[in-house]
Amino acid sequence: MRKPTISFRLVTRAVVACLLCAPVFFAASVHAQISADLWNGGGVRIGPSVTACGPSAKGLIRYDEAQSAMKFCDGGSWRALGATVSGGDNTPNVFSFTDLTDQPLSTLVYSSPATISGIDADVVVYVSGSGNPQISVNSGPWVAAGLISAGDMLQVRLISAGTISTARVAHVTVGTVSTDWTVTSRPAALKIFASVTTYTGAFGGVAAADAVCQNEAVTYGHAGIYKAAIADSTNSLSSRLTLSYPIVNLQGNVVFSTSMMNQAREENVMLANGANMVGFPFTVWMGVNAGGVTASNHCSNWSSTSGTGQEMSVWSGFGTLWPNSDVRPCSELNRLLCLQQ
Repeated sequence: MRKPTISFRLVTRAVVACLLCAPVFFAASVHAQISADLWNGGGVRIGPSVTACGPSAKGLIRYDEAQSAMKFCDGGSWRALGATVSGGDNTPNVFSFTDLTDQPLSTLVYSSPATISGIDADVVVYVSGSGNPQISVNSGPWVAAGLISAGDMLQVRLISAGTISTARVAHVTVGTVSTDWTVTSRPAALKIFASVTTYTGAFGGVAAADAVCQNEAVTYGHAGIYKAAIADSTNSLSSRLTLSYPIVNLQGNVVFSTSMMNQAREENVMLANGANMVGFPFTVWMGVNAGGVTASNHCSNWSSTSGTGQEMSVWSGFGTLWPNSDVRPCSELNRLLCLQQ
């Protein structure tokens, strides 16, 4: 009599059937399971999870009961899948970016960040417009589109126009809410001012002088980029500055109509705070001779109080001729001349 045998195929089918008839728990999630009743009906239930989202959990999904949203782990944080499961809010609160004017030509310009709020799940964010606009979420990569959550910081950038007084617009959309950010390039007239703060010839070089000008521009509310009109042994004025005319003071009066270095000054240069110079010094460190030629007197590239440096007058008390050049000790206090770019 032959012994009964069990078909391998039948055993396999039985094991599979058993797996389908009982809940299956995944080690990566505390409560995630395949439900027997929903599995038989063609559905899969994903439960809540207390698993921390880190590199080892990247790719996991879970249901967030508090926000009624499905979320996935991107390796760093739980992010919603773009639509709430029920009752969630996908419409963000109104957000905006401050428009910018007087911006330098053909320059990458950045908005201030805006905080997105009012949504329960991740929504799509994207940007379009002129100047190759891009967006960044939480200081991440610069892209044209992505996902964003409540509490995330959104920033925009674009390249300003290469022509004067020209606006470029970035159209930013988060979910169903949109806003425009406008960047307008500077007008033909460049603004000029002298620094409020005075310095010996050891102020740290041309880069430090540029920083002084930009900081004072920001402090006193002058939009755009400002650089110092100063030269040293390796940096001439012509290589550092972009010039267009007229050049005007902070009241809009023309200081130079044709040439910054080869004409009489038509109006006084004002201080960054809008005040006229009422006390010494009326002069600025520049490091150039008449006509804008780089001088040999530049306080060891503006790093020393020993030796001499070339200065120029920016006030009518010293006459209207420009440049009114003079060589002074590097220990003397003078201002810096700042020009919009």
